[in-house]
Amino acid sequence: MTAIHGHWQEGRVILDQPARWAEGSRLVVCDLDEAGSSTNHDEIVGMTEQEQGDDPESIARWLAEFDSIPPLEMSADEEAAMWAWQKQVGDHTTDAMREQWLLLSELDKLNAESNHTTHAVRKQSFRGEP
Repeated sequence: MTAIHGHWQEGRVILDQPARWAEGSRLVVCDLDEAGSSTNHDEIVGMTEQEQGDDPESIARWLAEFDSIPPLEMSADEEAAMWAWQKQVGDHTTDAMREQWLLLSELDKLNAESNHTTHAVRKQSFRGEP
């Protein structure tokens, strides 16, 4: 479910951003001002852990609801696009991690050089050398 905020103006709902819902989509509209000040309006709240039973009947009901979700159907082109996107994201992540590792390696080298220099200066000062 996608939530989009909006406001009521002249008998119509005006959305804060464009909606990408299918034509004829069913909506739920509520007045957030009447929901109470303690409600977090940016978070859609589902069932709490206390409301979800862990008895066999509750688990069986949850599994039945989960199994009733229809499988995602994709064309061959959509599936190829999905795998290409996943590879692109993976490559980007790998490159970013490699760059961060190189930066950290350089920082370690600089830190080691700085510590060596600091140690040498302290040694000279202790001996009374200039």
